[in-house]
Amino acid sequence: PAFLRFSYVSFVVFGWGEEQIHTKDLTSGLSIHPYMEKFDLHSGDNILEINGKEVTHVNDINNGILLRDQRELKVQRPDGKIEKIILPEGVEYDLFENGAFPAISLRSTAVIDSINPGQEADKAGFKKGDVFVSIAGTKVLSDEIITQMKPHANEKIDIVVKRNGKLMTFSPTVSKEGTMGIVFNGHELIDKNKIKQIDYSFGQSFSRGIVRGYTTLSDYVGQMKFLFTKKGASSIGGFGAIGNMFPASWDWEKFWLNTALISIILAFMNILPIPALDGGHV
Repeated sequence: PAFLRFSYVSFVVFGWGEEQIHTKDLTSGLSIHPYMEKFDLHSGDNILEINGKEVTHVNDINNGILLRDQRELKVQRPDGKIEKIILPEGVEYDLFENGAFPAISLRSTAVIDSINPGQEADKAGFKKGDVFVSIAGTKVLSDEIITQMKPHANEKIDIVVKRNGKLMTFSPTVSKEGTMGIVFNGHELIDKNKIKQIDYSFGQSFSRGIVRGYTTLSDYVGQMKFLFTKKGASSIGGFGAIGNMFPASWDWEKFWLNTALISIILAFMNILPIPALDGGHV
């Protein structure tokens, strides 16, 4: 029954609660995909509201734009100025076709994940785990590396990193493409202390689980419009894609939540007029 399927989500909410991060509390704004610059949105900007509703998680923005036809943003610039930006109709297809999703994420420091042997970064002395602090005198975060490196193509510049708590300066030569042979990861969030754990009582978790389950189903239905695009038709996954929803290491919360969401999605698919799903023959 549908009630039982949605109650699975309530069970997860009761057992593990939810994470929230109100964007109004962020100190460094948001990391915004470079493709969004055409809409006058840049890393460091902060999106406070979407369609008049306060943002309590970055997924409110990503899912709102991509799946819920929400396009009105209340944006706070780094200088504190508040502006309203209305994204064009059909922006979700634009972002999907150009791979610009997730369009919004939390900002993080630029931590070196790996270095290509023999390339300039390797020769200069960078190591895995180094955290970039500044490039040519300008402080940087992970979403600013490319824009800060490109203007210095074919130049020798000073880069300050933090290694084991100490600042160190290296002077590599940037390639003509604006690279040095470094792969970064973004696991060291700037505003991780702003992430709040919200716990619910049994009664609260029941109602919250129903809302979350319904929202998930609604978002799933919203994704179906992309199946009819060129990129969407080539991106359909099967059982392997379902398996990839589960983490590599065992996590009971993710296991039960994904099990609940798959159950809800399959229940929806079962009511579609598709013979192979309702016991018919093809």
